[in-house]
Amino acid sequence: MRDLALYFGSDLTFENVVHELEKVFYMDITIDQTEMGQRCQFYCLDVEFYFENYSDEEDDGNIEYSKFNYCLNFIKLNRGGFSDEYDDMYTSIAKHYTKKIANILNVNCFLIENGQFIFMQVNGQKAS
Repeated sequence: MRDLALYFGSDLTFENVVHELEKVFYMDITIDQTEMGQRCQFYCLDVEFYFENYSDEEDDGNIEYSKFNYCLNFIKLNRGGFSDEYDDMYTSIAKHYTKKIANILNVNCFLIENGQFIFMQVNGQKAS
């Protein structure tokens, strides 16, 4: 099973990034405070989204994790079943939101597969 996670760096506070994500997903997002810090968890189209401050990972090969302070995990719920169509939808959702977040937040986004490979990179460009 492919695990996809979107990593990016931003000078915005966690609360401000969440406010921007609300625009991306067209929904209110609640911030939870845990012992590990702030995080958000929400659902859309049979995919769970888990957003958190990020700073734990060390650079690994071609991925410079030290440049990222935010991570949005895409988690398959498999309510759609175990099918190629569901896998295609999951991948399409991850790619769509990677592009959208890169442009709305004007950040460089890296969609990482299984924590090891850069699946897709998008450089943000705000529309003028």
